[in-house]
Amino acid sequence: MDLLKQLLVYVVLIVAIWLAATFLLPLLSRASMAPDYSEIDVPDVEHYKTYSLEQNVPVRQLSQGQAVCYRLTKGESTNGNGFGYVAAIPGDTVEIVGGQLLVNGSPYKRSGPLASHPDEGRLVVPENHVYVVTTAHSTDSVARGPMPAAALRGRIAEFP
Repeated sequence: MDLLKQLLVYVVLIVAIWLAATFLLPLLSRASMAPDYSEIDVPDVEHYKTYSLEQNVPVRQLSQGQAVCYRLTKGESTNGNGFGYVAAIPGDTVEIVGGQLLVNGSPYKRSGPLASHPDEGRLVVPENHVYVVTTAHSTDSVARGPMPAAALRGRIAEFP
């Protein structure tokens, strides 16, 4: 009988750990936006100071239009987080023509103005990279090229 009780305790413990890992860790995994962050224009940003972050999302599971958080280098932001939208995934073509970002030949609507940016020829997003855009374009793929998967902190579900 003691063996059965011990086995039951272990099963309950394993289930409790699984539940904590499945439901609690995502609640604790959050990314915060610095108050002075101006790279992306988000309506009512004062209501959205921290975001639930789905970490370790493979690039192949990302799709156009999804919000992501990415790492900034020291000195670019007080908390090291950048926020933007996935404009293109591996294999997609990206080009800037006449101040407009084109993805696979079609205009991408979530990109900020590019009127002062010179035209750039067609670029194919390499494997294990994404093309991330923001409104200001100083830390995104327009300024730096396709972003490697290692630079992504995670996908943000409730980003406006």
